[in-house]
Amino acid sequence: MSHCSSCGRYTGPYEACPYCGTRQSGRISIRTVKATAIVLSIVGLIALWAAATGSQIPQVKIGQIAATANMAYVQLFGRVTRGPDYYAESDYLAFTLDDGTGEIRVSAYRNETDDLRLHDRIPSLGDNVSVVGTVRVRDQGPSLTINVPDQVEVFRPEPVRRSIGSINTDDYLLRVLIRGQVWSVESPYEGLTLITLRDLTGVIPVPVGLDLQTLTGSLLPLEVGQSVQILGTVDLYQDTAQVVPVSTRDIFLLTEPIPIAHVRDVGTLTPGDVGKMVSIEGQVTDLAHLPFGAKFTLNNLNAEETILIWEYILSQIEGSMVLQMGDWLRVVGEVSLYNDEVEVIPHRAIDVHTIDALQGDAEAACTSIGDLSSDNLREITTLEGRVIEIWSFAGGFRLVLDDGTGQISVLLWLPVFDELPDRTDMDIGSLMRVTGELNEYQSEIQVVPLSGTDATIVEAAQLETTPTEIKSLTPADVGRRVLIQGRIIGAQQFSGGYRFQVSDGTGEIIAILWENVYQRIDNWTSAEVGAQVEILGLVDLYGGVLEILPQLPHHVKILH
Repeated sequence: MSHCSSCGRYTGPYEACPYCGTRQSGRISIRTVKATAIVLSIVGLIALWAAATGSQIPQVKIGQIAATANMAYVQLFGRVTRGPDYYAESDYLAFTLDDGTGEIRVSAYRNETDDLRLHDRIPSLGDNVSVVGTVRVRDQGPSLTINVPDQVEVFRPEPVRRSIGSINTDDYLLRVLIRGQVWSVESPYEGLTLITLRDLTGVIPVPVGLDLQTLTGSLLPLEVGQSVQILGTVDLYQDTAQVVPVSTRDIFLLTEPIPIAHVRDVGTLTPGDVGKMVSIEGQVTDLAHLPFGAKFTLNNLNAEETILIWEYILSQIEGSMVLQMGDWLRVVGEVSLYNDEVEVIPHRAIDVHTIDALQGDAEAACTSIGDLSSDNLREITTLEGRVIEIWSFAGGFRLVLDDGTGQISVLLWLPVFDELPDRTDMDIGSLMRVTGELNEYQSEIQVVPLSGTDATIVEAAQLETTPTEIKSLTPADVGRRVLIQGRIIGAQQFSGGYRFQVSDGTGEIIAILWENVYQRIDNWTSAEVGAQVEILGLVDLYGGVLEILPQLPHHVKILH
């Protein structure tokens, strides 16, 4: 109301008539209007904030993104198929995401990149990633820009333990753990270090780019011949599989040596071995220097094998030693065939070195374990003793021999173990004669047989024949070796082997069969739910649950 109710004159915004002084009724005060406006503004802001934070960010498929989605704020979920690519000058990070319907390039800039690096959320090849950002649609295709680093989630798969030779193009984007010997370290061009890794089964390249080192740290200095373990993702370079580390921290040095060649006796190689890496030893005869290198014969027990060394390898060898007639050599090389003649060709200078000639045969006098010291390292010696411990590990089996004067570890790599003629007689309590090279691991001297014929069972052990009821086992039995008989009621494969649930009617227990054990069990294909088994193993406790761990393949029998 804008006119006085008494005199009828125009009063404007006044609460009292300026002419007659009559107070006007029914008017809303300016103060009230102001207060109401402020309250409504606050309520509106709260409602807007609630709508913005409470609304669900739409999750879309990459293949659904069209021009109408330009500048949309969306969530994507997919797998990284390329990257990360990092440009240090601009602090720009990018990777490619694939969700099965299409690919999109995802990028982050300075502050966002720094935050991702700080909180270790950089997506890498093979990772499953959930990312939220702003879509930009251009002629070359859609892209996504990360606005909030906290909205990037990286789900990294658990690695699968694999031998190098088993990896192929079908394993693309599989996260793996491999172990091998550094075969070579090269730099094809600036910004790329190419590590070639080899084990008994094959060889594989491991590229480490400058981007990876900038993001995760400098690559540790690697030397040819070192043993390493690498966690990485299988990628493809043209038609060749390679393993790409997620971080330089995923490359570990190993103290134990990784064998790269099968130990073979001189004279046993055939054309069927062409392409294999072998290790042989013998005495040099018929040495001939040629324009392209040297060719000679290794002789051992009247058997012969031809060795061919190319000039560039020979020049490196002669920097540290001179090949002479009568030398005893150990040579690691690739089997080749030339004019129907089998040859062994070493590829590195470190794979040719002199050794002491082996005297006598398996009946040679044994050395007392108590007489050995670090002065005997690299020597070939023969020992005899009782097996008092057996341990299984990924690359083979470790025994402890005791001859009354001392104890020593015997390292049986899987290729050597597989060549043992009487391995089922080997057990705790058996008497063994071992010939091998002495080396040191974690300040402990150990002997390493070079072939299966270098480890023989003089006296077989008597295995446990009385089964133990599962219900009688308690945590107090941890470390005890027992025999159980029962039926498999559950089976599950994991990265390192198989986990069986076994019941004997009195109780249940978990049996852990590592890969090196289960792959060598007779009648293994019958090991399925419902099968009757007999297991001799060590009682262990993991996560509060009792387990039994067989240490040798013949400790597990599939009865039916």
